[in-house]
Amino acid sequence: MPTEPFAQIPSRRQLLAILAEDWERVEALAAADPGLMNAAHAIGGNPLYASARVGGVEQYRLRSLGCDSDGRPEGGDGRTPGRAAMECADPVGAWIAGIDLLSNGGDVNAPQRDGDSVLHGAVRARDARLVETVLRKGGAADARDAQGRTPLELAGQLRWSEGAALLRNHAAVPRDHRASRMVFNASREAFTLLGIDEVPAAVQSQITGRSHFDAKFIAEQLGKNPRLVHSISTDSELAIEACGHTGARPVIRIHLDHGAPLSLPTAISLGDLEHARWLLQGDPLLVHERGPHDFPVLWYPAIGQGSVAAAELLLEFGAPLEQESGGETALHWAALRGHPDLCVFLVEHGADPRAVGYRQDRSGRTPVQLAQDNGHGAAESVLRQMMG
Repeated sequence: MPTEPFAQIPSRRQLLAILAEDWERVEALAAADPGLMNAAHAIGGNPLYASARVGGVEQYRLRSLGCDSDGRPEGGDGRTPGRAAMECADPVGAWIAGIDLLSNGGDVNAPQRDGDSVLHGAVRARDARLVETVLRKGGAADARDAQGRTPLELAGQLRWSEGAALLRNHAAVPRDHRASRMVFNASREAFTLLGIDEVPAAVQSQITGRSHFDAKFIAEQLGKNPRLVHSISTDSELAIEACGHTGARPVIRIHLDHGAPLSLPTAISLGDLEHARWLLQGDPLLVHERGPHDFPVLWYPAIGQGSVAAAELLLEFGAPLEQESGGETALHWAALRGHPDLCVFLVEHGADPRAVGYRQDRSGRTPVQLAQDNGHGAAESVLRQMMG
C-alpha cells in the first residue's frame, strides 16, 4: 500500500477539495504546486482517480489542470482513473464517470496493477451497463489478470450469469467507430492533423473551448494564425468537434474555411447531408460513430436544428434507434432541444418515450421530463400525447 505521498498535507487538502467540488480551492492548490495534479493521494491515485472513485461530474476541470487521464503515480495503487471509476459505489456515478474518462483521452486498455483491466473492474462491479460500455469503447475481452483469468472467466468464478452471457457474446456489442474524425475536409480532400506544439496547450484548449459558441473570437484568432484550426484540447477534442456538438454552424463554417475535417457527426450537425451520405456510403460502420464526450451520431440530428431528414438518413444506413450514452437517446436530445417533429418521427419509428437517461441529471430523466424542464411545451405536448 502507498505511504509516503499520504504525508503531504497539500495533497490531503486537495483531495478534500476535490471530493467537496471546491474548484476554487483545487485551482489554487494546482497553481501553487502543479505536481500535485499527478501525485498519488490517499484514495489511491491522482486527483482524477479520486474524482472517479466518487463519480465526479466535472472531471474536465481536472484534465484542464494537467491531470493525466491514465495516470498511475508512484505510491498509488497502480490503477488508472478509468479503472477507478469501476469501483465507484454509486452505479450511476460509476457509469457516467467511466463514460467521461474513456471518451476524453482515457485508454480503456491502459495497463493496470496485476493485469486487472478496466473490463475486469466492470465484471467485479457485476454491472452489465459498465461491461457494455467498456466493450463498446474497445475493452479487450481477452485481457488476463495476474491469475490468468479473462473477464469471462472472472464472471464465471463470481457466478454472475448475466455478465458471463454478455461476455460470451461480446462480439455482438457494436464498438465505437470514429473513422471519419480526421479523414476528409469539406472538399473531400485528405486531412492531416498538424502538430502545433509551438502553441501552448492552454491556448489550444481556449480555441476549442470558445469554438463551442464564439464565432467572432474564432474568426479573429484563425485570421491571425490559421494553424489554430488544428487545436485540440486536454479532452482530446478538436476545435471543430466542439462547435459540431453544440450545433454552432457559423463556427463550424469558419473552421471548414480553414481546412478543418468534416466528420459524419459534424456534417449532420451542419446539415450537409450530401457529405454525410458520401461518408456513409464509403463506410457503413460510421453509423456507430461517436463525437466528442461520447455523443452518439444519432444525437446530431437534434443538435443540428431538429432535422428529420438527417435522422432518416442515419436510420437508412442502420444506425441503432436507441443509440445511447448514459441512457440518453436521440429522443432525449430531441426533447431537450425542443424539436417536436423529430420527437414524433423517432417515437413513430420505435423510440421509447419512457427511457430514462442520466447525463443531464443523475436521478434520471425521461424525454418528456427533459422537454418540461427546459420549457419546450410543444415537444412535451406531443410526447405526452404519444405516450397516451
